[in-house]
Amino acid sequence: MRFGRAPRCARCGGRLFDLRRERTRSLALRALRRSGGGEPLLPRIAAGYVRYFVPAFTVLSFLGAVVLGGTIGIGVLGALAALIVQLLAVGAVMTLAAALQGLLWLVRKVRGRTPIPKPESEALARVTLGPLPALGSGAEHWARGRVRVAAPILSPLGHVRCAAFRVVGEGPLGPVDDAGATTFEIISDEGVARVELGEATVDVAVTDPPKAVRPDAPLQRFLTERGLLLRPGPVRLAEAVLREGDEVEVAGTPASEVEADGYRAAQTVTVLRELPGTPLLVRKLEPKRNSGDR
Repeated sequence: MRFGRAPRCARCGGRLFDLRRERTRSLALRALRRSGGGEPLLPRIAAGYVRYFVPAFTVLSFLGAVVLGGTIGIGVLGALAALIVQLLAVGAVMTLAAALQGLLWLVRKVRGRTPIPKPESEALARVTLGPLPALGSGAEHWARGRVRVAAPILSPLGHVRCAAFRVVGEGPLGPVDDAGATTFEIISDEGVARVELGEATVDVAVTDPPKAVRPDAPLQRFLTERGLLLRPGPVRLAEAVLREGDEVEVAGTPASEVEADGYRAAQTVTVLRELPGTPLLVRKLEPKRNSGDR
């Protein structure tokens, strides 16, 4: 589901967080942890302790035992003792935390207050997108033709110059099916139509199977800003793009604007842009096959 700017979430009525900004992304993570939908804080602290502090303290214990005992053997025994004590301490703390969490859950259950469930990570249903209904007082309009884009964008996975892209697959928080686009023109026998995109629905079929990838900076930014990479984990993705020259059709409510054409002339241009809360539908047309093709 996509929706335009709103003061509250359209599903639960809760607060909205702009994940494109670092500060509000941190606030969103805190809210997820408070509601039970994010990665718990204590396991992350324990993992950091085991990764960084345990090796450092073990090495210091080895050096201290060597200095005090005078032999490497005593140093090894001291390091082993320090390692065992630290791992036992971490296990005891995690066990106590799990017990307290269970007790808290029981108290909430008795009081009738259950935590917000974690979002499901089931695969998205594949549906066929139909034409958009008439919006407001305007009539439904389909603009068809070839794509011409003056300022293409780069797709996040393959870094392909394009007018629009769609990325599907699986991330650490569940299924991924998202897209991006920029303003482009549709060239046809009827003239030129300009498509001004914001929160458009991009219906571009992804035919390649998702593959395991290591997100680089652009892909990591794309996923993080959409809440799809808020914690580490495996990523399997595939993408499809809408390039210059591709056949496309766009559904929406058109508007006519007069633009300057040269010094004195003017021309009327059809403009398709999203309305509040209602995005455009951008659909890539597959090339027609000859009757003899199989």
